[in-house]
Amino acid sequence: MLSRVTDLALEVRESFPDDNVEISGVKIIKRDTGISGISMTEVEIKDEHGMKAMGKPVGKYITLEFSDREWEKSDETGIEKVLAGIVESIIVEKVSKNRKVAGSVLGEGDESINIKKNKKNEDWENQKKNKEDEDNDRIKKGKTGENEECDKSNKKRIYGKNSEIKIDNITVSRDKADKRIMIAGLGNRYATPDMLGNKVVEYIDIVPEKICAIAPGVLSQTGMETCDIIRNIVCKGDFDCIIVIDSLCSTHTERLCHTIQVTDTGISPGAGVGNRRKEINGDVMGIPVIAIGVPTVVSMATVAYDCIEETLLKQGFSQEETDIFLNGMSNDKYSGLFVTPKDIDEQIFFIGKAIAGGLNMALQK
Repeated sequence: MLSRVTDLALEVRESFPDDNVEISGVKIIKRDTGISGISMTEVEIKDEHGMKAMGKPVGKYITLEFSDREWEKSDETGIEKVLAGIVESIIVEKVSKNRKVAGSVLGEGDESINIKKNKKNEDWENQKKNKEDEDNDRIKKGKTGENEECDKSNKKRIYGKNSEIKIDNITVSRDKADKRIMIAGLGNRYATPDMLGNKVVEYIDIVPEKICAIAPGVLSQTGMETCDIIRNIVCKGDFDCIIVIDSLCSTHTERLCHTIQVTDTGISPGAGVGNRRKEINGDVMGIPVIAIGVPTVVSMATVAYDCIEETLLKQGFSQEETDIFLNGMSNDKYSGLFVTPKDIDEQIFFIGKAIAGGLNMALQK
């Protein structure tokens, strides 16, 4: 039997025989983006029943579709604007919620939203105390002149709640520095359909102590699981949220490089092409994980399925007869084969730059 594989929650929902019948625990809403040529559909998996029916974790899956390039002609930054709004709303919701939960556990209340009580902050307080002790020693010893000017300059870097941190001549307020975002571009930079994450990272506007980015590569290149690399960086860097970008698999050729899925559930790298790696999600990382994906490949079995189905229906066979015929076919020969658009390099460049623009727009706010 031919099996269709997809990473898109919208396609999973569309695969149900009765598309108009409501599925318990699954909510689907079509939203107006206000931009010609760009449609938005939100699939929300609300409970365990919906999770079992869809085969995906509980959470929101927002899909942007642009079946042609009308939107490119009408508004070149259309995708960036819509994507920025989606990402910004998820960050506000998830990060604030995560900090309140952390604050409740630590007994901090709402104050935890502004500043985390963790080892990093304890280090800041220790450094502040040590700095004050050093200043007092200098005063007692009567040090003035050039050293005094140096001391005054250093005093600008106070490790308190409302302080400023100066890094490479860029001043970042302590409050903003606490809200750190890690962007991880997944995939193999040497395989064009899989290099989307790497391309996005190239165009991200890095802000020290606030917006960081990494392209960790794949297991065959590093010998390490991508999940483990990101988790160790997150543990050391005290981040508030992770945004991962990766290439996905679709069941429809027209959606290749013309669809963006944004979800707050994280991602299972390689799941769509049968090479599932360790999951990157909130449970594993301990902080919210937003996943942005674009389908760049489709299974050869799916292409064969669609071609045969279309031919049989044109020959006058009923849908039931066609399904019986297709269900009797085997996809063993095609299970490991995937196809991609002939201009994939151009499309990866185009969509990667658009996603980066949307993220820059959202995070710089």
